[in-house]
Amino acid sequence: MSIGITGGDFRRILYFVPRADEPDTSGYWIPDGELSERLSSFIDPEEKIENAALYSHPLVSMQLTNGLLFHAFIVIETLNWWWSIEKNTEYIMIQRSSDIESVRDMCKRKKRTTGPTIFTGIRMNKTTRGGNITIKEFIDYMWRKDVLNNDYHFVSANCQQFAALLFDRIESPQNHLVYFDKAADQPPSTEHSCYMTAEQVLTEVQRLCVPETLKNLELYELEKYCVPWFVKNPLFCYGFGFVILVYSIVVKWVQNSFYILIFFLCSFVFLSFYNKKMLPAVPFIFVAILYFYYVGINTVNIIYLSILFLISFLYTYLNLKKMAIPLPCW
Repeated sequence: MSIGITGGDFRRILYFVPRADEPDTSGYWIPDGELSERLSSFIDPEEKIENAALYSHPLVSMQLTNGLLFHAFIVIETLNWWWSIEKNTEYIMIQRSSDIESVRDMCKRKKRTTGPTIFTGIRMNKTTRGGNITIKEFIDYMWRKDVLNNDYHFVSANCQQFAALLFDRIESPQNHLVYFDKAADQPPSTEHSCYMTAEQVLTEVQRLCVPETLKNLELYELEKYCVPWFVKNPLFCYGFGFVILVYSIVVKWVQNSFYILIFFLCSFVFLSFYNKKMLPAVPFIFVAILYFYYVGINTVNIIYLSILFLISFLYTYLNLKKMAIPLPCW
């Protein structure tokens, strides 16, 4: 993130520094319309990404930790170069260097912000192999995602989300494949159809087709059923469960306590299908069910349940930001 809130100064432009390891070289300002073409003149289109890492550092030097407030960027390694890609309140910047220090530890040839403790340095959060994506395809992916026209926003479009978007493209290439059949009216053949990235599809279409005018476009959608958002929202489950818990202890006492624990277990089992980070909470609830079933309810056990409830709640809350809670549709 950055100090700007709404990103009113975001210029929708990319700043490219081809030699960040040399003090006297300047950069190039590239607008959205020229992104793919201009960058292609500076890079080897066949150069493949070998490794990538997601880094972070504190926003200001007085921070004691960068666990919540931090600037995020990615570093890419190709055969001959190191690259850093990041977003700030004004523009998107790509740096290239023959050594990693000039892009990982430096930004525009100045040292990146670090704090006074060992917890506020430049930290590598994730790393992944490059797979089979070239730097040209990666730039085309940025252009297809229209990143330059996505204005900076402190909450909804900050540097952390931008870095996560790009890192996911390298880390999970299988999530970005489309099925392309260039001869759908012909008998099935592996020569005619395969899975490829959207960037490869665009290149293949340009190779196979002459320029044509699009006359008509139709969009079809299968019938689907979406589970209501509140069924999957962990904080809603906690709030609803807490109301039942209080009612049970005050009015019903022992009679409904077992069913409350069953409710918690089912809730976490359901949530764990959507985020595996929720799975460790399941055995906690299961142990509590067995414990209360055989021991019964008393004041000490209520304290135990409250502590268990608080620990599980904090665990869920801390992971909630990492939970992209999509609506599951069948």
